[in-house]
Amino acid sequence: MKDLEHPFIIKYIDSVETDNSLKLLLEFAPNGNLEDYIKNELTLQKDQKDDITIFIQIVCGVKYLHSKDIAHRDLKPQNILLCHGDIVKIADFGLANRFEGTFKSKAFKVFLIVLGKSMATCVGSDRYRAPEISPRKHYDGFKADLYSIGAMFYDILTEFSKNEPYNEYAKECLKLSDKLQEHIPDDRPSLDDVVKRL
Repeated sequence: MKDLEHPFIIKYIDSVETDNSLKLLLEFAPNGNLEDYIKNELTLQKDQKDDITIFIQIVCGVKYLHSKDIAHRDLKPQNILLCHGDIVKIADFGLANRFEGTFKSKAFKVFLIVLGKSMATCVGSDRYRAPEISPRKHYDGFKADLYSIGAMFYDILTEFSKNEPYNEYAKECLKLSDKLQEHIPDDRPSLDDVVKRL
């Protein structure tokens, strides 16, 4: 976590080791988490632009993690913190996994999956966990993150639209959320495709 430097990733400051534990000192995010934001959205009366901005920040943060060969594997509203101005900070890297080594090509990652060296631990929260994640089954952690992003985006869009009629853009965003939650991992769009569609 020390080497992660991005505006939408919680900043590591220091760590302290005590008797049997390791305490992390992280950047302070005073505005709670995305789950609180979703629950309070109807009373705050923010518009869809704010919601899309938050989603774009999450996508950019995850895109950065993936560029560093890190799969978060526990993306959910409780792990998306908010700072002043609703700036997103992706947090809680306890289940994250990093591909080690100097091989960063997509072909090498596919090779790892074929060899059975992909991720195989069943992690994440039920609502946001990709369907391919199950005990003793190998999966691509990066594609699993895409599913989690789609599930969060769906929650943001559907919760906030209760008092607001859907416009065409919101309908397109829901379609994008559905594509991110495809049950076949290879059918999910890449993060680059997501950014282009927004």
